[in-house]
Amino acid sequence: MAKNKIWWGILLRVLSIISMLAPMGVWFIINRKEYFTTRTSSSMAIGVIIGLIFVVLVMAKSFKEMDKRASIMMYLLVGLALVWFMKPIINDMFWVLVCCIIGYTFYWPLSSAADRVLKHYATYREEKIRVEARKEAEAEVTGLALHM
Repeated sequence: MAKNKIWWGILLRVLSIISMLAPMGVWFIINRKEYFTTRTSSSMAIGVIIGLIFVVLVMAKSFKEMDKRASIMMYLLVGLALVWFMKPIINDMFWVLVCCIIGYTFYWPLSSAADRVLKHYATYREEKIRVEARKEAEAEVTGLALHM
């Protein structure tokens, strides 16, 4: 029975991620004429690439060894570039944030449920390993006792 729970946990995790991204996707579909023109698409693509590279560098702690003033300047320059290239989205930032709030409102309970189910499965799996180890130890002790 607990083996089937992992599938529920995975399903809930996938649904939570989809529910978090769905409102934003709907917003972009509604405003596709504004966001997906040739000029705007290339501008936003450059902004996304700059943002992703910056996130990877921050996660890799690349700016840790850099002088504090230089790293602040780097953050400001990246922020300026993101604002410049992502201008169409920033114009609608109120609605983008509303979509983020709606998505996170759906994500939160589904993610919590997935965490509970996956934690239950992990506990079941650990207990199953303990029981099997106990059985093997008892079989070894019984086998040794018979040989004496």
